Amino acid sequence: EKHTKRLALSRSDNSIELWDLSLTPHIDRVIQSSDNISVESLVWCNGRLFSSGLNGMVTEYDLLTLLPKYSTPVTSGPCWCLDIDGQKTTIAAGTEDGYINLFQIMDDSILYDKILDKQEGRIMCLAWEATGDRIVTGSEDAV
Repeated sequence: EKHTKRLALSRSDNSIELWDLSLTPHIDRVIQSSDNISVESLVWCNGRLFSSGLNGMVTEYDLLTLLPKYSTPVTSGPCWCLDIDGQKTTIAAGTEDGYINLFQIMDDSILYDKILDKQEGRIMCLAWEATGDRIVTGSEDAV
């Protein structure tokens, strides 16, 4: 996250390392994996950390207790990727079956908003276009 100079990264054991980059880069905290749930994508939004994984959930973490606050299911199984729009009001989540789920970011949760038309194949990556009007996706065979 740019304004706090923090980095979150997932390790192969699905733990999440929280790095402090403000002075000398170092691991500040570690969120241990729970129940062998995969972490496929991580995004920051205004000091809040969200992940997605093959369990088909978008999870927000409590950065004090280092535990999940809550998990919200996506439509259609595993969730491979996440991105936050430029206004920091919406999370887009790309799924195994080619759907993009949109969630509104609330003060203490996320709220399912809608699902976009199905794409061909799993959505491996996605990004909001600069104006926030469009989402660009990538799959195994197409962009």
